[in-house]
Amino acid sequence: MHRQTPTQAKDIANEGSLEARNQSRKARMVSYRAGSFEEAENWDLRFWQKQGPEGRLAALHAMHDDLSKVETARGQGRKLDATQPRRLPS
Repeated sequence: MHRQTPTQAKDIANEGSLEARNQSRKARMVSYRAGSFEEAENWDLRFWQKQGPEGRLAALHAMHDDLSKVETARGQGRKLDATQPRRLPS
């Protein structure tokens, strides 16, 4: 499978089409199949340490944006408040 460079992925994402955004997202995906919970934890730790502080902060920001969009789409329309614990739906 051909892998895109981050620059190529950004260029495609800027084109705006759904297919282009899908290609860009897939080019950035990283996956791993662990044989045990401990192996998965170790891989996860190594992965996030490789990302550096900027990468980890960007990932956190992206997750908050995604959660905000989901809550808005559900009609709740409330903003995330990091000072309040989040409750999972029952």
